[in-house]
Amino acid sequence: MSESDKTNFDLVEFYLERSKREDQFQKEKAERPKYFQFDTAGLYNFRIIFAGNDEENIPFLAYNKHSYYEPAMKTGYKYRDTICWDYLIGKDKLVEYLAERGRISRQDLQQYQIGKCPFCVTYKAMLNAGVKKEDISRMKKELRYLFNVYFNGKEMRDGSLDSEKAGFYVWECGQSNFDKVMEPYMREKRKDIDLLDLNKGYNLTIKAVGENKLRRYHPEWDRSPSPFARELEIKDFKALMAIKFIPYQTAIDRIKNEFNVTLTQMQYLIAGDMGTGNTSNENLADKYFSKDGGETKEGIKDKDDIPF
Repeated sequence: MSESDKTNFDLVEFYLERSKREDQFQKEKAERPKYFQFDTAGLYNFRIIFAGNDEENIPFLAYNKHSYYEPAMKTGYKYRDTICWDYLIGKDKLVEYLAERGRISRQDLQQYQIGKCPFCVTYKAMLNAGVKKEDISRMKKELRYLFNVYFNGKEMRDGSLDSEKAGFYVWECGQSNFDKVMEPYMREKRKDIDLLDLNKGYNLTIKAVGENKLRRYHPEWDRSPSPFARELEIKDFKALMAIKFIPYQTAIDRIKNEFNVTLTQMQYLIAGDMGTGNTSNENLADKYFSKDGGETKEGIKDKDDIPF
């Protein structure tokens, strides 16, 4: 028997399939949409596009996030954010989307069942241990909203729009600005006036005042309707969540990397950490992955026990 006859074809196929999914993820990552940034104070004119969240049929995505520092070669760290694990597990379609793309594994779900969201649980434990809230505020769960928008331009002194950076973006905001945008929308919708209608809808002007951490935003709907005739470029919000997602153990490692000294002084072990030897009798993973590597009733194959 030649050496080639001994080939473990299942293992080779696993790595080929994993490579294809990783290539697809990197392609999706490279095509990630631009998040709009307000560079200076002024008046910014937008059109909100009703798209991106077909499952809930609403013009935005509400999600919970945590922030953390990620090691980086040049600067020492990068400021990142990721989706809350408790939020994720409540969204079956999103978990399936991640599983189909090889982003989440059986191991991730087994660890979650032991420890729940590592950011939420560790944040609470550190507060209870007397750690100052301001020192760990980025770990706190934060409710955010995403919109697909088209940026028309920034208003100049003569009233015209500087459209140099015009284009499709994703706008992310907090609760206050969300309320200022959606409360008038709902009020007008009850009058059968659709502010987001492409042909008869309205633009939104956001006034940015102050600088840096003192920057504040004041959204206001325009008073006259205007048609939107451009070809749409829409991003599915699930794809954005896939980019923000990090595996369970990676989340734990990021927490330990930043707060190792404090956690050691507390003698605190993060539940679900692979280094603790914890196991779970229940199996949330069976909901999305079959035990024998075949398909579940949702049609997802378990080829992700080695996360990448």
